Amino acid sequence: MKKSTLILIIFFAVSAVFARPGDMTLEAGPYKVVFEEKNAWCSAQYFYDGTEIGNRNGFYGTIFASAQNKFVGSGHTEGGKEKLISAKLVIDGVETPVCAKEFKGKKIEFTKVSMLNNLKVTAKMTILPENIIIDKSFEAVEEQKFYSIYIFQFCWDIANDKWLINRPNGTFDSGEFKSNEGWFLRGKESEIRYCALYNSKAKKGFIGFFSKYFPQQGYYYLWDRKVYHKFYFTASNPKLLKKGYKSPDYQFVIKGFSAENAQWQDSVKALGNELDKKYPLPEAPKKIELFKTPKKLVGNGKFLFDKNLINLAKNKKYTVTLDIKKSGEISAKTHHNYVLVGQHNPQRKFSVFRTTAAQVKNDGKWHTVKGEFTTPEQIYETSIIFYNCFSKGEVEYKNVIIEQQ
Repeated sequence: MKKSTLILIIFFAVSAVFARPGDMTLEAGPYKVVFEEKNAWCSAQYFYDGTEIGNRNGFYGTIFASAQNKFVGSGHTEGGKEKLISAKLVIDGVETPVCAKEFKGKKIEFTKVSMLNNLKVTAKMTILPENIIIDKSFEAVEEQKFYSIYIFQFCWDIANDKWLINRPNGTFDSGEFKSNEGWFLRGKESEIRYCALYNSKAKKGFIGFFSKYFPQQGYYYLWDRKVYHKFYFTASNPKLLKKGYKSPDYQFVIKGFSAENAQWQDSVKALGNELDKKYPLPEAPKKIELFKTPKKLVGNGKFLFDKNLINLAKNKKYTVTLDIKKSGEISAKTHHNYVLVGQHNPQRKFSVFRTTAAQVKNDGKWHTVKGEFTTPEQIYETSIIFYNCFSKGEVEYKNVIIEQQ
């Protein structure tokens, strides 16, 4: 082999693994993460046990949009520029200057605070020999219109050729990547507890686990792109954030593993069970209260409904009580204006737990209705839905109480 060819091969191998100018590399045990100074110290590349699991073909970090396609953060500037407020690096309990350098330790904590429009975002990554933990939250320092926020997003390497997801209800789904720009998750599916990817050639994989999961926390996407396999999570928040609004605390754990091809899914599920014990799911509330202030559903002559997600426990008896008022202009057909409690399964098929308020008169007066229902053994995406279909009238409701018996 010619000397020049050998040098070229070594150059590309080194450039794929080691930091570029302006990079900071943090390493603990088998985990290594590269951060880019040019993009406000956002993460840019991930390694587990010497194998690249997240490549440099896209953006990581937090991305906010005040309107469609007005993105800001992690290199996006369509909606503004991310403004770094502070960055703090602590290695094994000792604070160290943040700079373009390679650092190693047993416990590495990197915290950055930055502004995305009027949102003050705090992002902390803790790298340990056991796993990586990412914590994020944000606060509105001024009133802010809200369209979307990517709390977690990862451009996983295309060498990861298989995937598996687990839902909070205990069900699974899996498949293989084809790098054909298709979608496996596109924000409409049931919520997930974790998403795992596997590299069958390297015989290594990793699990991404929502360790502070709560029901209806947001939407999940898995995009089978040619240059990366992108997984991202967008968080649900009000469309207008008042000054002082504080988001929930979000946390994501990344944990790698080695496994033979035939056993990789078993390894993922074992890790999932381990993490599930460490970070248990929140219990469903005993009592749910909605609409202390009346909400109005104004008919538009079309099929119209108001769906509200609720967190119900499996195999429990509930009562539902609500006040409802119907104007005289609503449809005369009772199945056009009523209330349903039920759930969508992963295939989006709806099952009814309780139907109520169909017989309430359209006299413009408040009426109180009450019913009972029992949830099934398997719980998916539960909700209460108000209908006002094919009319120009109004349906108004308040004081909704769903209580476990």
